[in-house]
Amino acid sequence: LKPVRVNCPARLLYVWTPALREMAFFPVVLLTLAVVHPGAAAPALRGNASSHSGVQGGARVPDAGLQKARIGRSLTFVNSCPEPLAVTGSEAAYTRLAPGASHVMDIGQMGSTNWRFTPYFLPGDSNLCPEDACSGWRVTNPARGSEWVGGMNPHYAAVCNPDLSGRAGVVGCCSKESLDYNAATGNCPNINNGGWGSLFEVFFDAWGGLDFLDFSTNFVNPDQGYVFFNIPMALTSPASCSNGGSLRWQCLAADCNTAYQSPEDSEHNGAQLSCPSSASYRVEYCPGGMMPF
Repeated sequence: LKPVRVNCPARLLYVWTPALREMAFFPVVLLTLAVVHPGAAAPALRGNASSHSGVQGGARVPDAGLQKARIGRSLTFVNSCPEPLAVTGSEAAYTRLAPGASHVMDIGQMGSTNWRFTPYFLPGDSNLCPEDACSGWRVTNPARGSEWVGGMNPHYAAVCNPDLSGRAGVVGCCSKESLDYNAATGNCPNINNGGWGSLFEVFFDAWGGLDFLDFSTNFVNPDQGYVFFNIPMALTSPASCSNGGSLRWQCLAADCNTAYQSPEDSEHNGAQLSCPSSASYRVEYCPGGMMPF
């Protein structure tokens, strides 16, 4: 096995695995060894830790002390896009957001793990799929950041699964006509599968009374994977964070310099944010109504 990323910010061990684009944090007094076989499938999505309507799955309950410390904290997702969205993640199985809608997750009910969230456009009144059903998007392997910008690329990147694109007869975009379309959820689970799209990551109560948050695109170095961007996103918090004040952080295009642009963070652009573990957060997709194409 080849380790690809080991950093120790704030005396915390930070490990990234390219197969899953997962990050894990461990205090240095502990040692955890995980073996991931190359090409291993991503773990199945588990239940959402919220009991709000429109969310499927059960909750993983944290220990009582940690739960008490998180009382009053929330993570809110807002859809400012003119189209419906699904928000999927490592713990949130499925959350549907109509245009203008929001969904609040109670941080006190969320387990201590690295949470990952990705948005997808859902079929609505408009058909956002390109006329060629994504067959014209020639994504290389490994991918290049230039394949996400310029010309039709932002349109393809917004709605097309890169792993299914560029192949004749294969539909990489979710529509109501897709064979994979599930009318009950309004989604195509084998297309919008959590393995591509704009990536927001957060680890609550990670170490020293801090939360760690970031956007990640891997625009400069996809590292045998894809560029993680499909929909513009913004992160805000009233708390004072490592950017020097109240948090206002956004990534509006695949090449944004506010995100990890490579797995090893060779750009040192301050993409990883730290905020006090008393903070609440708001993630807005299509901030200000800004569509990706």
